[in-house]
Amino acid sequence: MLIFLIFLLQKKLNCHYNKFTKYSLIITIYIQIMQSAHTKIIPPNHKKIKKIWWIAFIIFSLTLIEFSFAFFLPRGYTLYTIFILLTLAKAYYIIGEFMHLRTEKKALVYATLLPCLFLIGLLLTLWLEAKQKIV
Repeated sequence: MLIFLIFLLQKKLNCHYNKFTKYSLIITIYIQIMQSAHTKIIPPNHKKIKKIWWIAFIIFSLTLIEFSFAFFLPRGYTLYTIFILLTLAKAYYIIGEFMHLRTEKKALVYATLLPCLFLIGLLLTLWLEAKQKIV
């Protein structure tokens, strides 16, 4: 890719390829990229930044709660149920905010969530059926 850019820049500047023009062309390309990247500076949206930090704080808090439950509650279905519920709560925030699914159309949300819910129901049904004895 870099060789192609050097070739294009050589054509543009009508210069020949040698060791010295190679480095000068690389520097020229770098400067052009940096200048084009910094021409439009968008001011930060403090409201969105605050919201991102708030969601990160919520996810961090849920993780701390999970971590504390792992040490203080005895192993069993109660602990596993709490883990699953807290993990689903964290997944809700991650999918809703960071994957921008909360602001999407409802059809896309349903097309994403309904197959997942169907698979969870299928796994639950298979698990329950596997526990029954065949006579």
